[in-house]
Amino acid sequence: MNVRLLAALLCLAAVSTGCIINNNGHDHDTDPQPGDVSFLWSFAGASTAGRCTDVPEVRKVRITIPGQTLLNGGIYPCNTSGVDGITLSNFAPGGYNYTVEALGYSDEVLYTANGAFTVNGNKQVSTTLAPVTRPPAPGDVTFLWAFSGSPLRHCADVPEVRKVRITIPGQTLLNGGIYACNTTGVDGIILRAFAPGGYGYTVDALGSSDEVLYSAGGSFTVNGDRQVNVVLAPFTPPPAPGDVTFLWTFSDGRCADVPDVKSIRISIPGETLANGGIYPCNTSGVDGIVLHDFRPGAYSFTLEAISYSGTVLYTGSGSFTVNGDIRVNYTLTPSGGPSSYAYVSWTFPPNTTSPNPTCAQAGVVSVDVSIDGGAWTRLSCMDGAGANQIRSPYLPPGSHTIAFIGVGSGGQHYYYTQSTMETRAGAPVSVSYLLRPVGGMALRWELREGSVTRTCAQAGVTTMAINLQNTATGEYVYGAAGDAQPCTGAPILYNYLEPGNYRVYIRGTGPDVFYTNEDGSPVTLTVKAFELKSSADAVTIVLMRK
Repeated sequence: MNVRLLAALLCLAAVSTGCIINNNGHDHDTDPQPGDVSFLWSFAGASTAGRCTDVPEVRKVRITIPGQTLLNGGIYPCNTSGVDGITLSNFAPGGYNYTVEALGYSDEVLYTANGAFTVNGNKQVSTTLAPVTRPPAPGDVTFLWAFSGSPLRHCADVPEVRKVRITIPGQTLLNGGIYACNTTGVDGIILRAFAPGGYGYTVDALGSSDEVLYSAGGSFTVNGDRQVNVVLAPFTPPPAPGDVTFLWTFSDGRCADVPDVKSIRISIPGETLANGGIYPCNTSGVDGIVLHDFRPGAYSFTLEAISYSGTVLYTGSGSFTVNGDIRVNYTLTPSGGPSSYAYVSWTFPPNTTSPNPTCAQAGVVSVDVSIDGGAWTRLSCMDGAGANQIRSPYLPPGSHTIAFIGVGSGGQHYYYTQSTMETRAGAPVSVSYLLRPVGGMALRWELREGSVTRTCAQAGVTTMAINLQNTATGEYVYGAAGDAQPCTGAPILYNYLEPGNYRVYIRGTGPDVFYTNEDGSPVTLTVKAFELKSSADAVTIVLMRK
């Protein structure tokens, strides 16, 4: 029989004596007990509370306890049933060491903690995992590129891009860093085996002549494999210095055509030119000169053609911008006059004779020309037809109106055109105009008050506003206001109208008086090409007082 049990029975028998049992200093209630171990973990350095939900990069947790074989190799979810932890069952009494590791998508260790615990019954181990600091690792660098825009564009959207060049200072890249814009369906390239560390880069998208069309730059750090996403923007090169080549002509031709010109003087404010800026009109067969080494930027200039006696015969001025080498072409005009002019020609619309009629086929012998409302100048039709051109008078640079009348052999005005032209100093423009066939109408008016006909004076009418509405287009020939004429000015001739049907509207006004034909059905008149009207052909339009 157990000695302690026997002693207890004896004590019960002699309870009245106050028996005490001596177990040699060992209390049964304090013997080490087995138990379960509950691990609870959190994370240091997380952005909020340090829970599993705060570290989405963590996919699972691995627990290692030397000498113990754990279920599932010690791999557990970060969170189980809302608890960031796990309970491990049936540990024998005693002391244990542990390591807890939080693993990422590739089983890499992201956070870790270690420590020790002692089992004497159930045990809770709370541990805080700290981020793992690894030594820098080499890796591959994947460049992926797109092109700026909304949405972003891909290589297929920029056919002008032929290839992509990557430059990484200190690195020698395969094929000189030149790669296809798209490789096997990917707008990018993988560069292998970079040592750990920081790098700068430039990515240039090149055109057919290796010119840079798009560019982007930046930096990246290698600590394992790395992806670099690049958005390339249109490239604007920095301004560059350059040489300036001046090439000159004259409104009267080349240097050989102006024998009175000895030399050309060039003045560029802020610049000191060789020989005071004076150069021969022609050097080695070239009517011009090359000036070297200009800084980037904008410059103004004046050119003067100087005679043998030092008189300025021709002149011109303008500006240029240096961003690399540049050529300045300039046509000098006589000194003291306007500095621009134009070369003008004309054509006629197709007719039954030809799709591109000559003057004779159009029935025109001369063309009258007026610029800016000035006097009409009569020219031979052939002088400006076909490949021929006439030179305009010298004009101030800018916008000008120009009108043409195609005149038949009997003086008839068969064609008419009015348009604009833009002239520039130093660069004569070539312009061509289509002369359109025209016809005419003649109008007069009668003022009535009831059944009584009034003169302008009797009616108190001083001004007439005449308008013609093209029935085909709905457009008014004279805009919203109409063509203003004096009441006593009838008949009025309109001999430069395009062929077609026109509704005629006339308003007569004076102090507190108004006459019009707009309330009834307006008169519609037909204009036929090449049919001009005289005063004898005038149609009377009746205006009623309102």
